[in-house]
Amino acid sequence: MAQELGLDVELPAALAALGEGWFEYGLVERSYAVRQPEAFARMVERWGHNALKRKQYTASAYIASVLALLAKSGAVVYRPAPGTGRWSYNNPISWWSLPPGAAWDQRTSWVDVIGDHDQASQAADEACRSYVPNA
Repeated sequence: MAQELGLDVELPAALAALGEGWFEYGLVERSYAVRQPEAFARMVERWGHNALKRKQYTASAYIASVLALLAKSGAVVYRPAPGTGRWSYNNPISWWSLPPGAAWDQRTSWVDVIGDHDQASQAADEACRSYVPNA
């Protein structure tokens, strides 16, 4: 499916759309889902998503595995670090940068963008489920 959906081009493009620095996995996924909603919906239909129901292998796991392959080819750079917000259950989680990899102090977490420390932030996190079909 990765080749069919052009993930070798689309995932680095979704990462580039976030700007410079390191980005927590969930932000990369959200960027891809917003840019390619039909393709993302196909993956969620096939593998599911933890926003719908907790399970071992999801669209998120698939996308992360493709990103890992892209890191091996040098298209993106990987670093493990703690997950935040809705992604904190997955520790460590993958963080991504475009080559050659930004300084680690240039990083943006899910919580930096969405927050999760008060009711308004938690509501914003729930609203971001809008990028997951049927969530």
